[in-house]
Amino acid sequence: MNVASTCLRWFLALLLLAGGPCLVPAAAHAQPPGVEYALRFGDSLSVTVLGHPELSVQAQPIRPDGQISLPLVQAVRSQGRTIPDLTNELVKAYRPFLLNPQVVVTIARFRPLRVTVLGQVARPGALDFEEAPSLLDVLATAGGLTEQASRKAVKVVDPAGKTQVYDLDGLLARPGDIPRLAEGSVVEVGQVWGPDLYRVTIPLLAAFISSAVWLLRP
Repeated sequence: MNVASTCLRWFLALLLLAGGPCLVPAAAHAQPPGVEYALRFGDSLSVTVLGHPELSVQAQPIRPDGQISLPLVQAVRSQGRTIPDLTNELVKAYRPFLLNPQVVVTIARFRPLRVTVLGQVARPGALDFEEAPSLLDVLATAGGLTEQASRKAVKVVDPAGKTQVYDLDGLLARPGDIPRLAEGSVVEVGQVWGPDLYRVTIPLLAAFISSAVWLLRP
């Protein structure tokens, strides 16, 4: 690892732990948009029926029942489908009305992905992201850690209830291990035991060293 990357890593770490704006760029959605992405309630779709602008819609949201409202074919179930799957379904739906229908479906807007942060951060609460955030994204968006925060045991509970505990210092030393969080995850930052202990011990240690140096001088 070169000196520049080491310096950058520790600079980001200091910003985060001091409560500064240390946003790490999000790489991709939890399920990358495209062939493998399963549509969800709250996603908005644009549907273009080529040659028939009166049938096309822009930024139409998927309803709570998982369907999308479209002209002529009414409601079509969209939640859980991929874009190619939904496109094929719409082609079938339009065939009784159109000759050789051609349909293009795109995602206009993703439903915000919500993560909750509790404990020793500047702004605890529910946070919304457009993409699956990393653990550092979440902590930075929550305003960073407080002075009393424990960096050694940051707890993440996923939507299934599985708990993982992370050491932030260890993650900063191994950026490839920084996890990305699923919607509905809960992050809990604990408090160190006896923060005042550090404020007392350090001056006492300094005084002890000074006394020892004075006693050992020739």
